[in-house]
Amino acid sequence: EELSVSVKVFEIGDRCQFLYVVLIGTLEVVLSDGIHSKVIDKLGKGSIIGRNSLLMNLLWPYQVRVNSNTAVIVQIDMNNIYREMKLSPTLIE
Repeated sequence: EELSVSVKVFEIGDRCQFLYVVLIGTLEVVLSDGIHSKVIDKLGKGSIIGRNSLLMNLLWPYQVRVNSNTAVIVQIDMNNIYREMKLSPTLIE
């Protein structure tokens, strides 16, 4: 998926349903209390977003938005991964 600058990939409190991989561009990780926002990290090519939230079934604790002119990310549906792992147990060995 190709996204433009300032587009939000997800918001604080959204349900984590996918794993994201950054292919092109940069994203900002932002913490906010509703009044003040602070960029706490920048993610570039090869970054994986959502591991902890997805595996622990947590809501997103931060916002992620596009920082470059454009960014390309891949959205991975973990339900498909889990299904494949059940069908092929050797994948997790």
